[in-house]
Amino acid sequence: GDMYGNNDGGGGGRAPRDDSNKTPSATTLFVANLPFDVDDAGLKQMFAAHNARAAHVVYRRGGERSKGYGFVDFHNNADQQAALAALDNHAVGDRTLAVRVALSEFEDTNPSSDGAGDGAGG
Repeated sequence: GDMYGNNDGGGGGRAPRDDSNKTPSATTLFVANLPFDVDDAGLKQMFAAHNARAAHVVYRRGGERSKGYGFVDFHNNADQQAALAALDNHAVGDRTLAVRVALSEFEDTNPSSDGAGDGAGG
């Protein structure tokens, strides 16, 4: 018998391939449908009116072509929400941005790491 069959009964919700370990980020937005010529600086510029703290475009392996989406970090939830409302469905060139709240995986290993980077970034 297959003990690990399709266990659709019960609201266990402990599926390993689940988003249950992720929670909506309070300060990061996921931005899709970006024009391919937009880079980190261009993405940040789009959200500059909402005090974007940092922006990161996701590139294909090799790094010369954008995948058409990225992430934008904000200082607080108010800025994040304002940017979400303002830029979702916003036309950029011949595209229409799709903005969502990013999901962050919470790990309790270092809950108080607030901006204490050790220079290993970039």
